[in-house]
Amino acid sequence: MGINSHYYTVYGVHHTGYNSDLSEVCYDRGFDIIMDSMGGKYFIIGKTLFDSGDLRWGDVKDVFVEISINDLEKIREEYSEKFSEVLPEFKNLLEGEWKLMTFVHYS
Repeated sequence: MGINSHYYTVYGVHHTGYNSDLSEVCYDRGFDIIMDSMGGKYFIIGKTLFDSGDLRWGDVKDVFVEISINDLEKIREEYSEKFSEVLPEFKNLLEGEWKLMTFVHYS
């Protein structure tokens, strides 16, 4: 057994805790959500702008990605609109301050 590691850059909302109902629904419907399913400390919902891929297997590649901060408002609007149409029961989770976050996620 080992630990899988991903580096992500996400524009979205950071929540504390774990929501297993939301996890299954979002994955099935194609929405980006990253949950700490090991410790249950957080879940982040929003648009994934970068995913390093699983660093546990294979070679680590030098990847350079440019993200325009000028597009963030458009990204938030489009993501929120689609999410609210498909999952209206969870649209309250998009409320709050949207942030550009880069972090490592272990699973």
